Amino acid sequence: MITENLEIPCFQKGFIPPDAILMNNLDSLIDKHFKENKIISFYADQLFVSKKVLNSKVKRLRGKTLFELVQHRVYKEAVVLLLETDMSIKEIANELGIYDAAYFSRVFKKATGLQPKKYKEFRKANEMYFNK
Repeated sequence: MITENLEIPCFQKGFIPPDAILMNNLDSLIDKHFKENKIISFYADQLFVSKKVLNSKVKRLRGKTLFELVQHRVYKEAVVLLLETDMSIKEIANELGIYDAAYFSRVFKKATGLQPKKYKEFRKANEMYFNK
């Protein structure tokens, strides 16, 4: 019946909304370039959209700004490097494209409530609770 066909969601017909494609491409770009590119205009240029349009779509679809998405990716990588390597705070900051270890520590503390060294100590001491 024709009306039944109209009720099939777009995804089941193989259609992917443009915003979903944009967000997927953005995620890939962030994963690939977050260390060296933290500037919104880089991502907008790569996706061929304006900064305003990209930030608006990210805010609407993800509930965060593009800057916050990039910062979150940096934070996630910082946690991995803190917990899985013996790199110093300065080395981790440099690896993440942040060339001021004190600034990195301040930003990390703002995100987690703890300085990187204290965060690492806390996670190691409470490892059994985090690895469930």
